[in-house]
Amino acid sequence: MQVRKFFWLFGMMLLAGFLVACGSQKKQAAQKPQAPAEKSLDVTPDMLALEIDPNCGMDLHQHAIKDTAIYQGRLYGFCSEGCKEAFKRDPEAKLAAIEKKMGKP
Repeated sequence: MQVRKFFWLFGMMLLAGFLVACGSQKKQAAQKPQAPAEKSLDVTPDMLALEIDPNCGMDLHQHAIKDTAIYQGRLYGFCSEGCKEAFKRDPEAKLAAIEKKMGKP
């Protein structure tokens, strides 16, 4: 009889330890910071000076506008922050390349 009580008590202690360990893992998972949501802009391609990304030429009708910049009073949209930064380094060259690509003199 004593042996049964011992095993019963031992089993209950194991179960309690397991439940406590699972509960703390759930708390840790809940406390992990979530990845930041992608920022969403209320900008449509028809609001832009060009309907393509002036850095990479991506069609902004088919891809989300992730960032914008104003250059010489005109609003330009970009597929990424990296494209915006590349444009800002030399906007004249980027615009000239896009115009050449689009067949404008």
